[in-house]
Amino acid sequence: MNIEWFNEIKKKWGEEIWLVNEEYCGKLLLIKQGAESSCHYHPKKKETFYCLEGFVKLTIQGKEYNLAPMLRPKTILPNELHKFKGISDAVIIEISTHHDDEDVIRLSESRGADGNTPD
Repeated sequence: MNIEWFNEIKKKWGEEIWLVNEEYCGKLLLIKQGAESSCHYHPKKKETFYCLEGFVKLTIQGKEYNLAPMLRPKTILPNELHKFKGISDAVIIEISTHHDDEDVIRLSESRGADGNTPD
């Protein structure tokens, strides 16, 4: 997007565009087809995902959910193990409590669209 006041963070699975991170956090997640986030949880953070474009498989506590436009958003509570995979290129809006880099426990690495994990 390259708008000066957005905080853009490159990820193996795509990109995060942070809109705000104060008491609450708003992000756009740009997910590449075939890419997958790490399997992780947040001890404090509560987050809700809504798909604006594309199709994503979201796994929460081992149960799979579909995220696509016009489908209900999914909320992930603190300590719920989760990951997502881009079935197509997708845009997800994430609304959550404050994001803190220390509030994440990863059980696996992210995978890019090529299936590789970071070095």
